[in-house]
Amino acid sequence: AETAHADILSVLYDTLESRGYACFKNNHLDLLAVHAAQGRSLLIEAKSNENANFRAQARKGIAQLFEYNYFEMQRFKAERGLALPHAHQVLAFSQAPADADYLGFLNHLKIRTLVAQAEVITPLGDLTDFAELAG
Repeated sequence: AETAHADILSVLYDTLESRGYACFKNNHLDLLAVHAAQGRSLLIEAKSNENANFRAQARKGIAQLFEYNYFEMQRFKAERGLALPHAHQVLAFSQAPADADYLGFLNHLKIRTLVAQAEVITPLGDLTDFAELAG
């Protein structure tokens, strides 16, 4: 599970840096990618769902994203004087889940979903193209 988690973050980090994002992480955040010139941010929580534990991992990710968005993002923006009008919360999974209903629920919460594995980012749910998020 830890390897899958690291792989997700590696793919996203490399891809976002190549698109001009500054990438940050700390003890709480898996990945925060910020493109200040575009006023865009992606708060990303990586979740390994290798063991048919998609819903459990998604539930944990929902709580983490909402908490980090409230505490970490507010502080980050205030410290840097940033306005990020295009802020996205993203759950990045290690493999595509079969549970389309729960993906719909995540999208209803304004959480975007994707799979990042083997150097490929695949959009899930209502996300039709990663460029929609990352430019």
